[in-house]
Amino acid sequence: MRVRPLVSAFSFVFVVLCAAGAGAQTAPATPAGPAPAGWGSATVRLGVNAGLQAGASGFTENSTLQIYQENAPLTVAYGTKSGLLFDGSLGVHVKGRFGLGVAMSYSRATLAGQVHAGIPNPFVFGVLRPVDGTASGLRRTEIGTHLQALYLLPMNRRVDLMLSGGPSILYVQQDLVTNVNFSQTYPYDTATFQSATLTRVKKSAVGFNVGVDLSWRLTRRIGVGAMVRYTRATVSLPVTGQPSISAHAGGFQAGAGLRLMF
Repeated sequence: MRVRPLVSAFSFVFVVLCAAGAGAQTAPATPAGPAPAGWGSATVRLGVNAGLQAGASGFTENSTLQIYQENAPLTVAYGTKSGLLFDGSLGVHVKGRFGLGVAMSYSRATLAGQVHAGIPNPFVFGVLRPVDGTASGLRRTEIGTHLQALYLLPMNRRVDLMLSGGPSILYVQQDLVTNVNFSQTYPYDTATFQSATLTRVKKSAVGFNVGVDLSWRLTRRIGVGAMVRYTRATVSLPVTGQPSISAHAGGFQAGAGLRLMF
């Protein structure tokens, strides 16, 4: 048996272990608690939020119905209302404090529209009888895809601020009044509003988004946060046989939820 090579090998291992032990004793201790705020070693940040979206500005529909073979003007003023918001975001570190991201938002609200129509007289041509009423229960849904350039600004060891902005694609589903149901009695001098016929239309448009996200780390990977975003686009809602209706989509969005860093 060759004893000298074995003794030499054991001697080498012993020297290496002693050197490693000495290095471990002299190495500075890693501070406890979460990693410093900012991108740090994390290259991906995820966010999930729930909150509210303020309704975009109201809009007006002007169309013409055909009743008793005459033109019957119809005007509907659609109001606004805040709706529930659900939002998810993904950010990827690019360089320094900069990154790229995408966010998806979903909001839904129930609106009302003030209806005014001129109903022709069935016996007298050219005489319009005014009819006014409220169309309630109009559903509006918006789905937003927000592409974002990101800038991460550390505030302290636990808190950082994410600035974002870029183009948005907003997809809108909206209930519109497309006809008026009314009642009348002889001699038909007046008509009374009964209800409105609704049609759901769909349209998407390109707009923009700007926002701020405040994150507070609880651990190295997990945190909580709050976000505020403003997004806006102009959509042309189609109505069969009528001019399209111009309306704004988006609005102020605010929410809070979970943050994950990887």
